[in-house]
Amino acid sequence: GNSSLPNMTVTPPADFSGDATVAIVLKAQDRDADNAALVTAVEQDSVTLHLQVNPVAGDVTASNVTTQEDVAVNFLASVHVTDTSTSPTTGGSELVDKVVFNVPTGWLVTPPSGSGFTTSLSGSIYTIDFTTGSLTEAQREAVLDAFTIVSSSHSSKDETIAVTVTTTDTASANGATVTNTANTVLNVTVAVTPIAERVDADTATPSGNDV
Repeated sequence: GNSSLPNMTVTPPADFSGDATVAIVLKAQDRDADNAALVTAVEQDSVTLHLQVNPVAGDVTASNVTTQEDVAVNFLASVHVTDTSTSPTTGGSELVDKVVFNVPTGWLVTPPSGSGFTTSLSGSIYTIDFTTGSLTEAQREAVLDAFTIVSSSHSSKDETIAVTVTTTDTASANGATVTNTANTVLNVTVAVTPIAERVDADTATPSGNDV
């Protein structure tokens, strides 16, 4: 008979990290090629594998936005972590640590009020930092949802903003805390639609119109 085992792979559920236990049952039966009627009993044995699945950060996404010129838009509202595991002990937990982007010339970013995060602007580099607080991922994403940006006055030029999102995935594995941090660059295009500007003045009476 065949004494070798086939190659086997174990794939954990999507976004899972931490400890995993896999039980493998091996069954064997000896057969005699010269005597097909001779059937031996099936013997079996089992082995238990204890696997450590390390976390991998970077499960984050974003979408483009559209606004009218001179109208602020919540351009980070679509930034969110796609890893839905919520605890280091039950599959891992991924959090947004920082968001960094370059503010286009003449554009204005307005942060929300609140605590659990800090903001800074160095030249044109804007940084949102959550590492000094203790917000949950849902709370961090709610903060990002509230940031607005507006284009320079009367400009309808579109801009693609490279947003670098730093996330850390944490899991409890083999009795220890295991982390992985990744920087993911997401291109968010802000499409600005033009609005016609009025260049005259209405001097007619309420019942009339300028010509």
